Amino acid sequence: PDGSDERQYASPGFRIPVTTITKYKYYEYPEYLTSMDNLDLVNGAQILEAIRVYQHAIEILDSNEQIKSKVPFGEPQLRSRGLYPTTGGAINQRSSSFKLDNKEVENIDLLTWVMFLADGDTDLISVAERSGYRFRDLKEMVATLRSQNLIETNQLPN
Repeated sequence: PDGSDERQYASPGFRIPVTTITKYKYYEYPEYLTSMDNLDLVNGAQILEAIRVYQHAIEILDSNEQIKSKVPFGEPQLRSRGLYPTTGGAINQRSSSFKLDNKEVENIDLLTWVMFLADGDTDLISVAERSGYRFRDLKEMVATLRSQNLIETNQLPN
């Protein structure tokens, strides 16, 4: 029931799902709906930054996918696939890395988050929210795990 124009779209006769993306919510800045609310508060750089934020958000939504482990019963053997460090038992998995095809892959913790949540119902946005990792890093790890035949993905409809 809160909001502005989206209240109209969400009214019982329409129920059109919409959202608003704002830096400040209604009534949270003193100029809102006053004579002091004017275009001098906005400049081209801010508009360009907003466009970039929107573009990034759309790219994430367009490339979001569900992930499903191909080895769902227990943890897969990562070392035999070259996906685990060959030395020592690192206490901090966030600082552990491994080499795959002569490329340094950072962060065992990221890999384990993806594998742990790869139940076929969880999408990458949810993994990002739960794990705290960036979507872009998750996509790279998914590509690595897919190349090793450990997970499969299902593109979500837009």
